[in-house]
Amino acid sequence: MKRRLTSPQAFFSLVLSFAAMSCAGSPKPPDRPVSATTPAARSAAPEQPAVPLQGKAAAIDRLLRTYTRLGQFHGAALVAEHGKVIYRQASGSAILEWGTPNTLDTKFLIASVTKPFTATLVMQLVQEGKLQLEGTLGAYLPELTTTPAAKVTVHQLLSHTSGLSSPVNGNPDFWPGDGRRSYTVAEFVRAHIKGNLDYDPGTRWAYNNAGYYLLGVLVERVTGHDYEQALRARVLAPSGMTQTGLAREGAIVPRAAFGYSKELGEIIAAPYVNPSSYYAAGGLYTTVDDLYLWDRALAAGKLLSPETLRRMATPVLQDYGYGWDIKPWEVGKTGKTLPVMMHSGNVLGFSSLVVRSTSDDALIVLLDNMSEGDTVPALGHGIFDILHGETPPEPKQRLADVLGPVLRQHDVEAVEREIKRLRREAPDVCDLGERSMNSFGYQLLHRKRVDAAVRIFQLNVESFPTSGNVHDSLGEAYQVRGDKALAIASYRRSLELDPTNTNAEIKLKELGAPR
Repeated sequence: MKRRLTSPQAFFSLVLSFAAMSCAGSPKPPDRPVSATTPAARSAAPEQPAVPLQGKAAAIDRLLRTYTRLGQFHGAALVAEHGKVIYRQASGSAILEWGTPNTLDTKFLIASVTKPFTATLVMQLVQEGKLQLEGTLGAYLPELTTTPAAKVTVHQLLSHTSGLSSPVNGNPDFWPGDGRRSYTVAEFVRAHIKGNLDYDPGTRWAYNNAGYYLLGVLVERVTGHDYEQALRARVLAPSGMTQTGLAREGAIVPRAAFGYSKELGEIIAAPYVNPSSYYAAGGLYTTVDDLYLWDRALAAGKLLSPETLRRMATPVLQDYGYGWDIKPWEVGKTGKTLPVMMHSGNVLGFSSLVVRSTSDDALIVLLDNMSEGDTVPALGHGIFDILHGETPPEPKQRLADVLGPVLRQHDVEAVEREIKRLRREAPDVCDLGERSMNSFGYQLLHRKRVDAAVRIFQLNVESFPTSGNVHDSLGEAYQVRGDKALAIASYRRSLELDPTNTNAEIKLKELGAPR
């Protein structure tokens, strides 16, 4: 049953929708970015529980508070062990401009955590004999019959091995351009999923949003209902999930969080994106409690047979099954690993993580509205360590938060000197790892500080020369700057180190260079 409004503050929460709504319907954003060190931007700490926490719950609470204090988590968390909830807490602001706090009832856009829901719908239809895993797009979607994608199978769409050309992956210009337009599902397919292929289906793995968009189309064609109607009837209602839905343009979403980003130590409102671009690949919103109900429905066999769920949890390539990453997670520094089904999600302004530890029926849910995609997985892994009796590593300050203010006052040479000083004199002050450096570089790239971004990526290559990812990132920065020869060299080096890097291969094709 839907909750009723009981206060003016609750009313204002109800009439607001996601940051992806029309700007005319949103409160005015700050005139300038808010510094992460100013009182207005400091994250509200989680409320103290009425009953003191003990054991693992107390350790999880201490860890979450540390991430919150460092400005690295702003959202809601839920943790269950052996199927029972042991921790639920929220922190930070749902709407920073109005001082509206995140609560356990706050709804967050969950981005690619939508994919396991879409995969569940598809596998239900496979169970019923209405779809075949080896059935092809050419057989199911007449509009793609004459395209190269006609031979792509449902199995390949589910497992990210389809080879479909995707308008979103590796294309930073999509979101500020076509991503702001309003589309029907058919219009989006016609405009952006032409049925072209980047590689032969089934031969390699590459994360692909276009494939999951088409899986949503298949659900609609087979069931005769739109995606959200099918989801409500087949997944949400059987699970008891009343606070979950598909984000739609102009829709009013009760108690919805706005999305924010932090760049170079400043908090900014996330750019507008029309939710019609997300759809079955990343368009759901929900709460931590609803995701717990979903987990319980999966565990109880309410949604899929045990055999079908095992099939979804069987890796195809790159530790990915059907809608789930299937990975062994390390437990602290013990050398021991445990199997998990997990998925993360990141869109402009929101990050999410769901981890199902299948050997002990544990669940970790993290929903964040500050686009901290590089820190949310680290928090999740820390909680995983605690659940299994290990002490997690203490989080460090993000490099961009520390050096952003330096760069605003000085040049990139001063930032380089400070990085070297931190490594030499204070390595524990902030995170100087590969992911943190890469995140800093991309923030500079997004701010059009291209020369500074190139230098940060160069430093990352110097520090981690055997990582294919850092060479790929340097190649992107060179490409933005117009240094074609250097970009080609970086992409080729990335592929030498990581032959599975399809992004580098696609970029080389764009540049007219052979692999």
